[in-house]
Amino acid sequence: MYASQSESIRAPIIAILIIEAFALIARSYLQLELIEGNHPVAWAKNISYLIVPPILMAMTFPILRQHRHFLAARFSLSSLTLRSLGIAILVGILLRIAYWGQLIGFSALGIFRNDDPTAIVGPLFSFSCPPNGTILLYLLVMSLLVPIIEEVINRGFLLYSFLNRGRLVAVVLSSILFAVFHSSASIPSAFVGGLFLAVFALNSRSLLLPIVAHATFNGLVVLDWLCLRGTWNPQELTVQVVGIGLLALIIAILAMLTNSKLIGQKSIGTECLSQHSLG
Repeated sequence: MYASQSESIRAPIIAILIIEAFALIARSYLQLELIEGNHPVAWAKNISYLIVPPILMAMTFPILRQHRHFLAARFSLSSLTLRSLGIAILVGILLRIAYWGQLIGFSALGIFRNDDPTAIVGPLFSFSCPPNGTILLYLLVMSLLVPIIEEVINRGFLLYSFLNRGRLVAVVLSSILFAVFHSSASIPSAFVGGLFLAVFALNSRSLLLPIVAHATFNGLVVLDWLCLRGTWNPQELTVQVVGIGLLALIIAILAMLTNSKLIGQKSIGTECLSQHSLG
């Protein structure tokens, strides 16, 4: 069943955003301290994030306690059937495919281009991963901690606090706030991903399923960052290059359309939870 406006909550949005910003600033400070202490940048980036969950838990404890019934309903294990879990994983995979499709497509069509005349044209691609410990640390942070925290804040408190203004407003506003907490280069893709995850959260009446989708997407991001090396900077719009670009964009569009169908299904996730919805 679909979430309704009657399921909205009244969480202190400004306070939550300030707390989130404080936790991320504290993380950035610790990251810089670790880097200045001659620790590797990647290690410092991930280890420093470990202070974010306890800060958020401590500072939002009154909010978490007030809305404990709402959160308990959204974390109900009844949403985790094999079918819903498979759909959530597929949603994450398709979001990543859509990202790569638009990246390759816009690069081929000259919209994304490196104007450095010495840049390697390519295409050159290789796949080589660092030690397992590095990958596991990235996955711990990116595919476990980050999805849980961001989904509880954005698809939990923010989305459902805006819900009394209507589904469209709630989905868009929560996605905007989700995007602005990302790097400037990631804001467009974070916003689009936030739209899908917000609709997924409302239609499934679950936070577990968006967390699984988010974790799947981030896991693929980790593999991209750590293992994949690629360079392609086409200088001329030949028929072949344009064809590759158009094909990549078609794949991206098909991935988005498929995701729209998947997250729009009424049968995903829990049954009616209205009796547990309000904290």
